[in-house]
Amino acid sequence: MKPTETREPSDSPRLEKGTRKSGRTRIAMYGNMCNNLYQVAKVLRSDDRLEPHLFLDSKHRIQMLPESDDPELSGNYPDWIHVGEYISPFYTAFPFLSPLVKELNQFEYVILCEHGPIFALFLRGRKAFFVGGGDLTMFPFGVRRYINRKLPVVEKIGAVIRGFWQKSGIRSMNSIWSQPFEPFCLPQRKLGVQNLVSPSYFPIPMDLELFKPEAYIDAKHPLFEELRKIRERFDFTVFHPSRFVVDDSRLMRETGQWKNNLLLLEGFRQFVQRTDLRAGLVLIEKAGHDRDRATVLAKITELHLEENIYWLKPKDGQFPRNQLAALYSTCDCVADDFGVGWFGSIVLEGLACGRPVLNRIDEIAMRKLYPRHPIINVESVSEIANVLSMLSSDINYYNQKCSESRQWIQDYHSRQHCADSYVANVLDFIHAGTT
Repeated sequence: MKPTETREPSDSPRLEKGTRKSGRTRIAMYGNMCNNLYQVAKVLRSDDRLEPHLFLDSKHRIQMLPESDDPELSGNYPDWIHVGEYISPFYTAFPFLSPLVKELNQFEYVILCEHGPIFALFLRGRKAFFVGGGDLTMFPFGVRRYINRKLPVVEKIGAVIRGFWQKSGIRSMNSIWSQPFEPFCLPQRKLGVQNLVSPSYFPIPMDLELFKPEAYIDAKHPLFEELRKIRERFDFTVFHPSRFVVDDSRLMRETGQWKNNLLLLEGFRQFVQRTDLRAGLVLIEKAGHDRDRATVLAKITELHLEENIYWLKPKDGQFPRNQLAALYSTCDCVADDFGVGWFGSIVLEGLACGRPVLNRIDEIAMRKLYPRHPIINVESVSEIANVLSMLSSDINYYNQKCSESRQWIQDYHSRQHCADSYVANVLDFIHAGTT
């Protein structure tokens, strides 16, 4: 269902199955990739017929924890958020032994993301797979992904076993919630699950009080000194929070992992040569393959960009999203992915902060989802340089792109917009299991 279509939630029909005395239907959710399921749960909890519960692993990274968005929740979760030791190398090999299975089997309806599908074969309830990215394009294909990499044999065997459970779990779903970009469509065809893909669209709900144009920074902010240095050092900044992936092999292209980041470096270099401004490219040091990192550092040196690069080093390897929001709103524009033509959380976060966002995008797939979009679609070095030149020199063009970015997110990804669509589709998912 396109976001421009209006739809009323289904008439009150049967909600007896899995319903508590309160009248709310209980739904379990696991696999909080980029905090997306946390935001979806908050949207669903706005409806008095639904009672979603979010399950988190005690070893989750910070960007998969609710306090990444809402710091006040640290050590103070509400009773609908549950934490346990649910996933480990042992449990991914023997998922039926994980305590998560017992927890999720207390619910008649389950929404799974990330590694969640490995538990699906052992769940009695009705199951939906909320596709995040690599959980569909990579995880089910452990043999292909790892067989040629120089890893210990034990890790390769583990990847094959995890891939088997992920693949089998996806095939056991009652519904798959995905998007029409080719990196998603290809594995659906390989797995033979096209008939399970919902025709509806499930846009990621954005917290517009967290991601907003104003830079809400004071001396107590954890990144205050970093943000001050960026502002003092540069006149115009491009924020590129993506990890560097320069491997353009067929496997990386098909799975959507190729980001083509070197294109940005070359385009940024052309822009620097044209402008009199102190131009800065703000990057985050992230874990990745040594070959990718070495290639990027060599390219920066080759292009003589050392003085234009500002490296950020997260304390624990990742910035919580509430800190990322300050980085978006401090920089002048955002650049994400120039590879296969889809978009993810970085694009949405940058747009929500009212920043122009550069990203290669599949326009045909986008037209299936939206009547319009503000993403600046670039796929060549010269296009990147031209756009950056326009953004930095034409204030009217810059302000127009900023306004379009924020307005689009308000129109199609705000909680208010997402609520009716999510509630209606989740109720349909529930009713389909009672007929």
